[in-house]
Amino acid sequence: MLDAMNGQSKWSLRIFVAEVLSKRWMETLIPWVVFVVVAAITVSIIPGYLEPDNLATTLRQFGEFAFVGLAMGIVLIGGGVDLSVGALFALINLLALYLFYITGLNSLAIVGVCLVAGAVLGAVNGFLVGILRARSFLTTMATLIIGFATVRLLLEKYGVAIASSGNVDPVWDYIGYGSVLGIPFNILVFAGTCIAGHLLITRSKYGWRLTSVGAGRRAARHAGVPIRTVVFVSYVVSGMLCAVGAVFYAARLNSAGSDTGVGWEILALTAVVLGGVSLSGGKGSTGRIALGIVTIMIVTNTLVRVGVTGGGSSFFLGLLLLLAVAADVKWLKHVWKVVDLFYTVPTAVRFSNEVETDFRKETVFRPNNALMGIMKVGFHGRDFTGQEDFIMDDRQLRLVAPEDVAIDDQQRVYTGTSTGLIMRYSGPALHDREVFCRTGGQVRGLAFDKGGNLIVCVAGIGLMSVAPDASMKRLADETPRTVGRVKDDSRLLMLDDLDIAEDGMIYFTEGSTRYNMDEWLLDSIEARPNGRILSYDPKTGKTRTTLNGIVHPGGICIERGGQSFLYSETWLCRISRYYFAGPKAGRKEVVVDDLPGYPDNINPSSDGGFWVAMVAMRTKVSDIAMRMPSFRKRMTRRLPVDNWLLPNFNAGCIVKLSKDGQPVETLWDLGGTKQAYSTITSAVEDRGHLYVGGIFNVRIGRVDLPSANKSWTAHSERWGGME
Repeated sequence: MLDAMNGQSKWSLRIFVAEVLSKRWMETLIPWVVFVVVAAITVSIIPGYLEPDNLATTLRQFGEFAFVGLAMGIVLIGGGVDLSVGALFALINLLALYLFYITGLNSLAIVGVCLVAGAVLGAVNGFLVGILRARSFLTTMATLIIGFATVRLLLEKYGVAIASSGNVDPVWDYIGYGSVLGIPFNILVFAGTCIAGHLLITRSKYGWRLTSVGAGRRAARHAGVPIRTVVFVSYVVSGMLCAVGAVFYAARLNSAGSDTGVGWEILALTAVVLGGVSLSGGKGSTGRIALGIVTIMIVTNTLVRVGVTGGGSSFFLGLLLLLAVAADVKWLKHVWKVVDLFYTVPTAVRFSNEVETDFRKETVFRPNNALMGIMKVGFHGRDFTGQEDFIMDDRQLRLVAPEDVAIDDQQRVYTGTSTGLIMRYSGPALHDREVFCRTGGQVRGLAFDKGGNLIVCVAGIGLMSVAPDASMKRLADETPRTVGRVKDDSRLLMLDDLDIAEDGMIYFTEGSTRYNMDEWLLDSIEARPNGRILSYDPKTGKTRTTLNGIVHPGGICIERGGQSFLYSETWLCRISRYYFAGPKAGRKEVVVDDLPGYPDNINPSSDGGFWVAMVAMRTKVSDIAMRMPSFRKRMTRRLPVDNWLLPNFNAGCIVKLSKDGQPVETLWDLGGTKQAYSTITSAVEDRGHLYVGGIFNVRIGRVDLPSANKSWTAHSERWGGME
């Protein structure tokens, strides 16, 4: 079928580059480049710079400033700015010295008092900016002016007394000069604070809210985020971080001056922006902040050692910031264009036979009108556009993309929608309907387990179990990451179909690990083995990858005997078998090749065969396009999706397979003005009826099967009746 099959699994440099560039840490490429260049220049021009004693001294000197930079970064991530960090630092430094030398307070108590004072001073900014919604730039500039003025006034009164005091405390000395294994104590505390800050930003509800507020306050407000509280807390945290740095500074230098903290707000802003924190908010991390701080530390220290001070140092720092920000902005602006250029890499697919277009030939695949008289389940009147649909007061119950169907032992029909609903139909003509549950994601595959729980594949959320009382439980949303894979494939994204073995093991498919659910057309254009089949063990609660590297496994069906399953490889138009137990365990083989269409879900039939839904049909033109990967690549880049050359999604087709997997019958709906069903994704037999689902439809269908066993159901054959 495929003379390019070996090429399917070849490593692709373009895919590797695209996946590397799409990683979030690539956003810091420019800051890392600046850091490496600056460090290399410094080491080359200053002898002995990397000696342990020199590094320890340099780190200790800049450890206090690191907390100020971290304070600035936290506020920037939330979409604000705190120009008063230098003034807060100077105030808390003076407070610590006053408490130690004038009042003789215990050193640990001083730390506590200073932290509370920093929180209070930060709360002043937070109240003005967060609660009263004042402009952060002007507000913090005003508190900066007031803060430095207060420091000068207090120094006139207490400066001499602080300088002449002789109070000594070993704890105080350790805070200023202590080290652990040669590493300065303040640097260890800063590292621990960065780790805690990373967890706060990336793993806590407050951190997610802070990032969302910085990314867009209007969207965050619509999402119910308490913006004023989030902003208020960010300034409180900023004040406390400045207080920590000030205590270390006071314990190390034991002196206060009118120039303490002056200009640190600009230096801190330069550091965090240089590290890759966005000035507009919503983007940044403590790791980026630390990177920027270390870079500024090296630059400043180097300039001092080579004799560049005062205006020259400020000029160089400003020039470095300007160049780095300009390069960073250009990089962030164009990196996604590069990713888009490389990410989708189609491969050649050559079918061994041509699709048959002569409908006069007597073949199994000869078109017919078997689906034209399909019973429509889920239609109730016409909407205002004149299309058959639900009546206006029931539009929230509208079926949107009902991909799969499941039937319980009471002949109630269940189907899911792309809006997250699972609908249930009952009654003699299935006119009674209700919302069984709301999953919150796009509902795909459905199947009942032995206990009567409805197991559901929900795209973007995971594998879920819905009890008979409609209570929901998430079974799995991730699996161990593939070793050596650049792109993180641990999260379950494009879940599709599932089936349950007799021992309760749940096998389910993921169409692609490279694309999200709304990008499935790109996966069809690429036609690479991006999919996989996973298994969930209810006994252990663990999920693992059973079969990797499959070209879009759209459907799966456990075979009778319980040792193997059939799975569709949609973009290859074929169905394969995999043995998960028995003497052939681990073996896979092709069952039927060169189907006339693209197979999706597979379900058992009452005579021992299988029903295969065809989501689209092959055409001669689409077959030619599948042989030309460069053409498909140019098509996706130059044309809107509506103009893409795709298979025929307008026809409906279901293929019946025999026990040995050979096509024996087809049910067609060729389309036209009387079309009943197209783009079929599932066909489920139950009690002499065939229930049909499809992603481009707004209803499910039911077809009578005159020759079928009227008492047969799939779950009674599997489970012997539901418990």
